[in-house]
Amino acid sequence: MALATSILFLTDVLGVIRTYLIPIAFAAAFAYFFFGIVKYIKGGGVDDKGAGLQMMINGIIGLTVMFSVYALIGLVQSETGISATTTSITGLTF
Repeated sequence: MALATSILFLTDVLGVIRTYLIPIAFAAAFAYFFFGIVKYIKGGGVDDKGAGLQMMINGIIGLTVMFSVYALIGLVQSETGISATTTSITGLTF
C-alpha cells in the first residue's frame, strides 16, 4: 500500500511540474532572452551591448536546461508507464 501511495504522489508531482511549472519557466526564460535582444539592439555603448549579449546567452542556456528537464520527465513517464492525467499505471490499477 505504501508503494501505491508513493507512486500516486510521484504521478501528482510530475503532473504539476509538467503542466504548470515548466511552461511558466519557459515563458520567463523566453522573455528574459527577448529582453536581452532588445537591450542589445538599443544599447548605445559597449557595456550595454555586452549586458544584452550576456542576457541572451543566459536565456539560451536556461531554455536548453529546461527543455532537457522537460524531455527527461517525459522519458521517465513513458518508460515507467506513469501518466500525468490518469492514476492507472501499467500493470497496476488504483
